[in-house]
Amino acid sequence: MHDNPFQSPASLEYQPPNPTWRVPWGKILFGLAILAVLVFLILPFGRGRGVRSAALRNSCRNNLRQIGLALEQYVKDHGSYPPAYTVNANGKPLHSWRTLLLPYLEEEALYKKIDLTKPWDDPVNAAAFKTVVRAFECPSATFDTEMQRTTYLAVVSPQSCLRGGKSATKQEITDGLDKTVVVIEVPENKAVLWMSPQDADEATFVDFMRETNAPPNPEHTPRWTHQGGIGHLLFADGHIEDLVSTDKTATERRAMITGGD
Repeated sequence: MHDNPFQSPASLEYQPPNPTWRVPWGKILFGLAILAVLVFLILPFGRGRGVRSAALRNSCRNNLRQIGLALEQYVKDHGSYPPAYTVNANGKPLHSWRTLLLPYLEEEALYKKIDLTKPWDDPVNAAAFKTVVRAFECPSATFDTEMQRTTYLAVVSPQSCLRGGKSATKQEITDGLDKTVVVIEVPENKAVLWMSPQDADEATFVDFMRETNAPPNPEHTPRWTHQGGIGHLLFADGHIEDLVSTDKTATERRAMITGGD
């Protein structure tokens, strides 16, 4: 019997592909889909969080700018900076400089409700000290209390711009307005009630200059409101700087908050 001339040789017959070499397109496409979802969910969230953090920090700086402008206008009207706190006839502190700045922060109506002859925490002033003053509130702060706290504290010492019961004139700031710190932003765990006549002394300022980038631990280190562990400084000329760690000595740091020699 003759071979069929139309029959393909055995070596040329169709051979099915080895299944071990098949590309698992289904699994690959499924994996790529999962990866795409994760990228979609994770990256925008992280980017959004960073943008929000930057926006909040900028808003905080704007608060300090408002405070700086208010201080400037106060000086123009009164010839000197406001006292760190007012006192009664016996020298007892009554009201904070923050209260005295209210008319310059578009809070004149609130200011008029406060009885300056009575202490800030007197029942007659209860409604006032529970009022939110946006200029004194860092937008990144997370206070779990009904009392309105602030992280913006003046640096108070015998040679600072704001002093207990009295204050300096600009002529007394011989070190230069651009080199003299007036207000600092402190960590949340160091915040005070905004009407309270409490602020930071020079030792507090020196310590914060040393602790800015410490890991967040309320028991041992400051709990900063801003991402990255940082606060701000308001200088007497109105400009704002970040409160960052430096290699300045304690003496050099103290010089930053004094008006002269």
